[in-house]
Amino acid sequence: MPAFVVKLLMGQMGEELLLAGKKVLPTKMLDAGYQFQYQELEKALLDIV
Repeated sequence: MPAFVVKLLMGQMGEELLLAGKKVLPTKMLDAGYQFQYQELEKALLDIV
């Protein structure tokens, strides 16, 4: 869906929820020493296909 449609239909809240990027880290798991097989989602998805 084009960004202008999201903004038109949902306003600022839609823009923040659907269009804004967020960097999320699993801090508790990393602090506990857990090591992920894939550090980035893109690499995991490429391995699937």
